[in-house]
Amino acid sequence: MEKDQAYGIHLATNIQKRHFQLIHLTPNKISDHTAGDVADDFYHRYKVSNSEIICNGFRLSISWPRVIPTGKLRRGVNKAGIAFYNSVINHLIPNTGITPFVTIFHWDRPQPLEDEYGGFLSPRLIFWISQSFVSMNFGDRVKHWATFNEPWTFSQGKLTLLSQKGHIGTVLVPHWFVPCSNSKADIETAQRAPDFMYGWFLDPLVFGDYPKSMRGLVGKRLPKFTPEQSKLVKGFLDFLGLNYYTANTHYNELKLEPLYFKFSPFTAMRNGKPIGEPEGVPIFFVYPKGLREILVYTKNRYNNPPVYVTENGMGEANITTVKQGVKDYQRVRFYRNHLKAVKEAIG
Repeated sequence: MEKDQAYGIHLATNIQKRHFQLIHLTPNKISDHTAGDVADDFYHRYKVSNSEIICNGFRLSISWPRVIPTGKLRRGVNKAGIAFYNSVINHLIPNTGITPFVTIFHWDRPQPLEDEYGGFLSPRLIFWISQSFVSMNFGDRVKHWATFNEPWTFSQGKLTLLSQKGHIGTVLVPHWFVPCSNSKADIETAQRAPDFMYGWFLDPLVFGDYPKSMRGLVGKRLPKFTPEQSKLVKGFLDFLGLNYYTANTHYNELKLEPLYFKFSPFTAMRNGKPIGEPEGVPIFFVYPKGLREILVYTKNRYNNPPVYVTENGMGEANITTVKQGVKDYQRVRFYRNHLKAVKEAIG
C-alpha cells in the first residue's frame, strides 16, 4: 500500500502555510537547516506516480490546515485544498482501480486552533474534527477511514468518529518486544510491554477499557471510562491499521515516569548484540520476526480483526546516488523478509 502523508507531499505554494512557519521560522529544528517543501512533489505529480503503482490500495491523509485553515467551518474552507483531494480520489478509482484508504487525522492542526486551545492539551479540540465535512466532500467514494494515525506517537487525545456506510478503523504503531534475557522477570516485562504502546489504544476499542496491567501500574493517573463512554468506544473498530518498523528489548526495572506512561527501560541490544541489522534511523533495527509476532498477537488477543499493514519501511542515511538507490540490496532484503513474515502469520 502506497501512502501520501508528509508535509512535503501535501505542500503547495500558498496552500499550506503552517508547515512553512514551523520549518522556516525555526530552522534549527532541522540539523542541516534543509526543508521538505518540495520533497517528492506529489501535489503536482500524483497522476504520473499513481499510474506507475502496482498495488490495490493507496493511503492518504487529510491535512486540516489545507482544507480548513482557520480550524472553524464558519470561517470558511479552502476550496483549492478540497479540490486537490477530490482530484486525487477521482483519479485513483476509475483510472487505476486502487482503493483509497483515508486517514482523518495525521498530526497536523490548523495553527489558529493550536494558538487558541494549546493543541491536544485541551479536550475542546475534539470538536473541530468534522465528520460531516469529510462525509460531505469525500464519503461517497471513500469507504475506508482511519480516524487517527499513531496516537501513541503523537498524543493522548480523543477523536470524534466518522460513520457514512464505510469501514472505520484506526492506525497504531506497535513495536514488538523481546525480553532482554531469559530471566522470568524480563520475559514477563516484555509480555506486558505491548499494553503500554498498543493495548493503551486498542483495548478500549475492543474491550471498552484500558489494559489491566496499565490500571495496576499507572493507578489514578489513568482516566476511568464511564459506562456510557465504554459502550461508545467498544466495538467501534471495523479494521486496524498497523505501522510496523522495529522491535525493542525490555528488562525488568519498574520506572513510571510522571509525564509518560512508560513502565520499563528498553533498548535494542540482547546479550551484547543488536537484535537486528542497524538502519539509518538510530532507533530502528531490522526485525521482520516482530511483524509476524504482532500480527499473531493481534489475532489471538483482539478477536482477529481485519488488519492492514499501513506503514512499513527502512530508514537509510547513506544513499546519495541513483546507482546506490537502484542497487539497494539492504532494502530488497528488508521487504522480502517482512513479506515473508506476513505470509507466515497468515499461514
